[in-house]
Amino acid sequence: MKKKYTQLRFEQGYQIEALLQAGRGQKEIAQQIGVHPSTICREFRRNTTRRGPTAGCYIARNAQHKTTERHTHKAKALKFNDRMKEVAVQWLQVEKWSPELISVRSKETGIEVDLLMSKNAVSQSIRRILHKATHPLHTLTFDNDKAFAQHQATGQALGLKTDFPRPYTGQDKGTLENQIGQIRRFLPKKTDLRKISHHRVRQVEEFLNNRPVRKFKYKTPNQALQEKIALIS
Repeated sequence: MKKKYTQLRFEQGYQIEALLQAGRGQKEIAQQIGVHPSTICREFRRNTTRRGPTAGCYIARNAQHKTTERHTHKAKALKFNDRMKEVAVQWLQVEKWSPELISVRSKETGIEVDLLMSKNAVSQSIRRILHKATHPLHTLTFDNDKAFAQHQATGQALGLKTDFPRPYTGQDKGTLENQIGQIRRFLPKKTDLRKISHHRVRQVEEFLNNRPVRKFKYKTPNQALQEKIALIS
């Protein structure tokens, strides 16, 4: 019997992920979303995560990135079809990508710290986050703000050297300033961060860490970090 493959739509990936989490099998998932079982089998074979903490899991968001990369690098003339329009709208409206990034993607160990939160428990928050780091850290570069008055204690607790950029020289930490600008697209100035859920913060974090960056030759921060870790491992 000839296999019948169907190109899955963007939202169907999330349906598949939800059905998997509910304990459904491949045949039942295929029936639920109205495709041939071979389509689901191929989707898992192509887009299931193979490395890292989510190895062996199907994550719709990652699957979409893999699918787009495959289509981007195919040696054929690309037309901006309905499928690509759907993905482009997702990138533009939900993940806040710039038109430049959408265009590029369609065709193809120091840490900086700045204040984007209330002044309470800044030091404790930095320690809690960086204690989880699984790769070597050496320096912490803080912004010139009194909220970082405990920078020495923070550095000592983590065993890291602390530093500050020159006053009024944003170019000393240009990448960070750019990232703050990107965060502001999701959380504009004067947003009451106390009303922002932990889920939303993690969602924005995921969007930014998987967003191509020109400085990294249009690799994502996660990809660039993994390459650095591989070099020093």
